[in-house]
Amino acid sequence: SSAFEIGVFKSGFNIGLQQFTIQDENKIILDSSGIHIEDLVISNEGRELFVNGNISDNPNEILRLNLRGFGMDVTNYFIGSDAARFNGNLYGDVILTELLGSPKFAADLHIDSLEMNKTLLGDFSVTSDWTVKNDTIHLSSEMNIGDLQTFKASGYYQPDSLGSMMFDVSFDRFRLAAFNPFLAGIAENARGYVSGGVKI
Repeated sequence: SSAFEIGVFKSGFNIGLQQFTIQDENKIILDSSGIHIEDLVISNEGRELFVNGNISDNPNEILRLNLRGFGMDVTNYFIGSDAARFNGNLYGDVILTELLGSPKFAADLHIDSLEMNKTLLGDFSVTSDWTVKNDTIHLSSEMNIGDLQTFKASGYYQPDSLGSMMFDVSFDRFRLAAFNPFLAGIAENARGYVSGGVKI
């Protein structure tokens, strides 16, 4: 079968007003089975994203994303809504498989000093894992400000035709001000905290 090898020279691009650089010495191979990526590095003001692995429908092949301080503010350009504006630095790893089939993922991510709509929510972390036997994605996440855990969620999701899920979510003095843009027309300038729990 035919295969094509591509190397991207050092180059730059913009997302909004932010400039990103693609470092050289990378390799991208395209063939009938998918795409193989080696040493693709995208940087922005000392923050970096490393991409290695395969994009295919083979469950034994993975694509790994390693994030080192990537800015959450980049997501604002893709969301394109004033109702949710984020800030903070993202660290961790994401592993993806079967991207050309039935995509699965596992992640271990941490956001330092997550802000939403200029309200500090805290340090956020999320882990996920995929169980092959029953095709289930397990998720666990939490938010902390100092020693106070303001948010915690854990549960599972089955990405089949039924989309079964179950999550336990709890809040402890979670800051309401972050959601003011969503409450426009219902409540103005919401202040205070929310505590409690819910099952989804």
